[in-house]
Amino acid sequence: MTSLLKACFRPIVLPLLACSTALWIVASAPALAAEAGGGDPMMDFLFKVINFVILMAILAYFARKPLAKMLRGAVEGARSELETAREAARAAEAKLAGQKSRIENLEADLARLREEAREESRTESARIVEEARAQAERIKAQIQQQVEQEFNKARAELKRQLADQTIKLAAANIEANMDAPRREALARAAIQQMGERR
Repeated sequence: MTSLLKACFRPIVLPLLACSTALWIVASAPALAAEAGGGDPMMDFLFKVINFVILMAILAYFARKPLAKMLRGAVEGARSELETAREAARAAEAKLAGQKSRIENLEADLARLREEAREESRTESARIVEEARAQAERIKAQIQQQVEQEFNKARAELKRQLADQTIKLAAANIEANMDAPRREALARAAIQQMGERR
């Protein structure tokens, strides 16, 4: 707006300076005439009217184009600023509508996210429970396998001990019931079997 005033002000300065000089001359003419001992009040009035008309003609001649240009520039500047303000208002309204839409969508998005979180929580809980069941089954199978292994070890150890005890008892029983001629006969029979195998 200030550049507009400067552009319109320059063409007006020179004409206004000329007009003010002419006005000073016209205004001082009656005072000079009165000092000279002049005359008729009607002539004075007529002189003033003629001076005023001349002054207005000079002002109209010099100031009309710059004033019209300045007024046109001011009107165009006001129109331009008004259009800029309208565009800014439209942009602000569009932005406001977008923000309102985002706020409305935000409520729906928030509800959707809550539901997704609940569903994910349920799914995760079910997965954790299923993993715990599977882990429990694996542990149970491992424990059962270990128990069976320990049972088999214990059974084998028991059989071995039983066999050892049976052999010891049989040896003691044989030794108690066996006399010397029987021993010799058994030894001969064993030697004879070995000879036959060769």
